Amino acid sequence: MKRYLSALLLLQICFGGASCSDKEPAPAPAALVSSVTGTYPTPFLGFGYNQYPPDLNADGSDNFTWTPDRYRMMEERIRAIRPGLVRMPVLREWYNPSFKVGEYDWETEPMKAFYKFMDLYKEMGVAVLSGWWHVTDYETDKDGYRNDANVTAFADFINYMIRVKGYDNIIHMQPSNEPYGTYTQFSDWSNFMRKTYDLCVAKGYPADRLCGPDSWDDWVGRAAEANSRELVSYNFHFYFDGTASSSESLGLYDQLMLQMNQVAAHDPSNKPVVCGEVGAINGSWLDWPANAPEGAIHSYDYIYGVYMIDYAIQSMQAGVASSLSWGLHGFDQNKDAGMWNNTGNFGGTKLRPLYYAWSLLCRYFPPQSVCLRMSQMTGKIKVGGVYAGGGNYSFVVSNRATYDDVCTIRLPHDSRTTYYVYSYTEESQGDGVQLSLVPQTVTTEGSIALDVPANSAVFATTLPPLE
Repeated sequence: MKRYLSALLLLQICFGGASCSDKEPAPAPAALVSSVTGTYPTPFLGFGYNQYPPDLNADGSDNFTWTPDRYRMMEERIRAIRPGLVRMPVLREWYNPSFKVGEYDWETEPMKAFYKFMDLYKEMGVAVLSGWWHVTDYETDKDGYRNDANVTAFADFINYMIRVKGYDNIIHMQPSNEPYGTYTQFSDWSNFMRKTYDLCVAKGYPADRLCGPDSWDDWVGRAAEANSRELVSYNFHFYFDGTASSSESLGLYDQLMLQMNQVAAHDPSNKPVVCGEVGAINGSWLDWPANAPEGAIHSYDYIYGVYMIDYAIQSMQAGVASSLSWGLHGFDQNKDAGMWNNTGNFGGTKLRPLYYAWSLLCRYFPPQSVCLRMSQMTGKIKVGGVYAGGGNYSFVVSNRATYDDVCTIRLPHDSRTTYYVYSYTEESQGDGVQLSLVPQTVTTEGSIALDVPANSAVFATTLPPLE
């Protein structure tokens, strides 16, 4: 539910290489070999997405009644994705339309739609970042943060969801989306969080869920400086254009490290830092494709998935605990962002290439994994890896060049092991129906050589394929 773009890199757009038939001449073989050189100490919560609980009508309006067939489709896809973390706030007016403390109706149709997915995520063991989209509404949030009655209402929401409904898988709670974007003063947001924490402690409510600031620029560092007592995690938003000069180099890593370093400078306790919204293009184009200029890419294009994988690798290198793709099945206000679109527009419920790319990251880079430092990467070829526990490893290689290449990964184990190799290429980008790309099985020892075509990505994992 973004209104403002975060960390937008205002650069000239050049997306033609992904579909160009004339490839760059391949350089002389450089024997690109990547080894595990260590691990990252930061916590890892896996990859996930943002979800809007209602179904969507053809005109983009909310439909809070999930028919059995529509919900079955959603559940099947969610179980296939296996997200590590899902961001799913509610609109306060869904259960508290008067905005008065105590006047709560927890069993409205909108809330039942929310509970439907919360029940699923609890059963699956999926962590959730929830809370409110707004303290009051977009226009008046900056004033709502100054009203102590809203502190009480937010504390009541936290307690009801966790203690009464039993959703202990809600690990993070935030009072609004992008307070920086609603012209809220940082001091008002900071005081609100402090008062919420103190009230939860005084009332015996859960006080170990608060996160923020769900913004960008210097707000993350200011939150770490002013609210480290109250916050169990920090979060920010990040959108970029996906241009050659940003994501093909390590420029994204540098941008992400600006956020990470702000936190480390003021709170050295190694709390999770979450990218609560990420999109590999301008956020306005992501929500409303008609806003994109001629020649731009869209979230339903194949190359968008390559950009998102490229981002994911750099986010792991930066120590970001989790990155949440903007949109699962579309959003409110007829926004298109998602791995498919329940309105029926822009391909409708047919699975987009992004689904196949991002679901591989979610499934095979699970929460509580240990992120591995990988050697010998270039501006165009990047390598990510995790130790997933139980003797299992997952690796991903992205190739942003317009020529094919080979990357050999030296495996951090000596025994002969079976790897499942998934290629995300223009020729293998998913058929829109099947829930996973089909892997090749490779039994190897010591190292594994991965052919990585131009503008593509390849995954290799010891974790079993989707059944």
